[in-house]
Amino acid sequence: MHTKKILSLVSLICLGTMVASDTPQAKESFLKRTKDKVFGFFTNYNFEQTEDKEYAVHTPGTFTLNNFDGNITVRTNWNQNAVCVKATKRTNKEEMLPDIRVKSAQQKENGQDDLTIATVYGNDNVKGQVDYELIVPSDMRLQLTTKRGTITVNDVNGSVAASTTHGNIEINNTTQLVVAQTQKSGSILIKDSKGPIQANTHNGNITIKDASDNIVACAERGTINSICSAVPQTGRIKLETASGSIVLALPSEANATIRGRTEKGTLMCDHYVQLETRATKLNRRTWNQFKKEIDGMLGSGEANIELSCKSGNIKILETKTT
Repeated sequence: MHTKKILSLVSLICLGTMVASDTPQAKESFLKRTKDKVFGFFTNYNFEQTEDKEYAVHTPGTFTLNNFDGNITVRTNWNQNAVCVKATKRTNKEEMLPDIRVKSAQQKENGQDDLTIATVYGNDNVKGQVDYELIVPSDMRLQLTTKRGTITVNDVNGSVAASTTHGNIEINNTTQLVVAQTQKSGSILIKDSKGPIQANTHNGNITIKDASDNIVACAERGTINSICSAVPQTGRIKLETASGSIVLALPSEANATIRGRTEKGTLMCDHYVQLETRATKLNRRTWNQFKKEIDGMLGSGEANIELSCKSGNIKILETKTT
């Protein structure tokens, strides 16, 4: 429920910020642009203009960025209570550059300074993109959206919610909740996460490395590869893909109840599993089930692991820890 609320909040902020532009014409422009028109992202733009701004945030709260076409890169390697924004506007006609605007709004919420940045286009004839490079305080919460573009986040101690329609997401070295979603096409890479993870792709792979908290990952069409450096004692790992394989690497000392099933593949496990006791005939059907299902316990079984795959194989590997 918590992660769903964060994703909903990202969408609502994006909608509200952009629709609340200056005129009814701007509102109509926003509604038209939200349709999936394929332009801009794959175009070579000949003209560009860079804007550099710095916003003071004395008590860092939530930073929200709503973009249409363009990449978002966030890093935190400075010790200032400020957000540094470099916005590079690109278009194929120089006279269109002033019609691509970067708007900002600041407010104090619950004693914390929140900052919202949004890309606004003057009219529907403007074709272009804005690439954002940002430096933020390390403990600031992030809510990032773009329609066509990649999102990259490094070294953040606040929660991260990132969503793109067409593009990849890469998030490295975080300590709080991470919610990542590619709505139509694009892959997700999350590394060195110490907080819970929720990752969803429609058409793309999900790779999670060195995770140590709960994981919920779902791919409609794509593979899921997850390496866990630790499994919380009462934690949860749920991996699900409709078309693609699943590889889950667990520490040798993992303690979890584990259930997995593939409809059109095979299931293999390197760990010793205490299988659930049941009476069964040893016939062809039973042997086929053994190849496709697992229902048992690793160690003392405190955590909960669920693996589901319709068309692909499932592999549960053992990672050695020292």
